[in-house]
Amino acid sequence: MPFVTISASPVGGRPQWVRAVVAVVTLVGGLSPVAGSDCIALASRFEVPLGWSDANDRYSVIGTTKLHPKHAWADVRSSLANPTTWCRMTTLVPDVRECAVDAVEEVDYGVHATLTLSVGSGDGGTRQDIEHEFRASVGSDALEASLRAPSAALGVRDAGVTVTAKPGADGVELELEYGLRSSIRSRLATRAYLAGEAGSRPGISYTKDPDGTHQYVTGVRALIERNAMRYFLAFPALLETGSQTDAADAWYEIASHYKADLPERSKEAYIRSRQEFE
Repeated sequence: MPFVTISASPVGGRPQWVRAVVAVVTLVGGLSPVAGSDCIALASRFEVPLGWSDANDRYSVIGTTKLHPKHAWADVRSSLANPTTWCRMTTLVPDVRECAVDAVEEVDYGVHATLTLSVGSGDGGTRQDIEHEFRASVGSDALEASLRAPSAALGVRDAGVTVTAKPGADGVELELEYGLRSSIRSRLATRAYLAGEAGSRPGISYTKDPDGTHQYVTGVRALIERNAMRYFLAFPALLETGSQTDAADAWYEIASHYKADLPERSKEAYIRSRQEFE
């Protein structure tokens, strides 16, 4: 039996293969909360355009940011190396219904564990349990941790998030990579999804016209950037707050500042679905 299980009511609205990629990293515990305005301001620290790669059927999005200077490196490092913390933090992702931690093993310079995430969308909709591998390598002045699903829905492989952290002069520096390896089935499903209105929805990255107008990316890149940023924004949301409800409130406020319409549902519905994690 897993020694930690967290569950919530179902939510959703995205294609199955996107919902299946539910690895997210966040921080809780031992970290002092920051005022809401400061929390939202942290979201703007993500450099745009986000890093992007789509080579050899693998999609990858990279975002960089800094945490609030008040948080000590030792506390951040301890949180990121804790698989139970990671399990709790997946709960900000709207489609995660349950997370369980099992098979925790301390190894030289780090921790290994298995996390099972139950994901799905819609009230009473189909849910799928997806096993993830957690790996954390910890040093005195650096940490690398990842949460990856070797296999997910529609043949998607190696789906997850990796974070690299190190102390900086004005706050802990984070580099986050969200990636997955697509399959023929997932690409066909994505093509069908993007053939509708979703194909014109904007992503996070943009270029500027000579008059200063932003031209946002669309299509596959936009779809994957939106999914990645939902996970990336969990860092400031959960780091800077205390309870799960406060974290969910912060996540929604931060996500609402992006043109990409990351929340995809009303704040009341989102907060209500997250309260079962409390």
